[in-house]
Amino acid sequence: LQTIRDVALADLEASGEAEAVRRRHAAWFLALAKEAHAAVGGAAQEAWLGRIEQEHDNLRALLGWAIEADLSLAARMAGMLWRFWYARSHLSEGRRWLDAILARAATAELPAPARAPLLLGAGVIAQARGDDRRARPLLTESLALFRDEAIPAGTATALNFLGLVACDAGDA
Repeated sequence: LQTIRDVALADLEASGEAEAVRRRHAAWFLALAKEAHAAVGGAAQEAWLGRIEQEHDNLRALLGWAIEADLSLAARMAGMLWRFWYARSHLSEGRRWLDAILARAATAELPAPARAPLLLGAGVIAQARGDDRRARPLLTESLALFRDEAIPAGTATALNFLGLVACDAGDA
């Protein structure tokens, strides 16, 4: 219930331990997201997607906090969650989170290994929503970053979705 949540948050803030608790919360969910990200595409994919779905509200809270408090953490988390948003058709929500983080990253220095998955996720979601004009530059930029960083899985995924964009345009 929102009322209980509000009272608990107020008590947490008053305790002086809010930052430490949020960091522990974030570390736990980051580890969960890493496990889920690794499982997507494998035999345990559906179980992990279900687990992430159950924790979706916690992940929303974490992202909302991290965008303001720790952009690098928000980027790492969203860079892993885009597959969940894509697979579970949370395309509008995924786009909002990715766009918000990329907008903040425009004024902050985000290293290529953190930026590339955000661009990839934003491009994939744009392609899934039928917005190939938006998808192409996002995917192209992610591809360049993945290649520069020698990250084969990211390179392959970016190429795959650039191929889908080309097919959407009739360029098989």
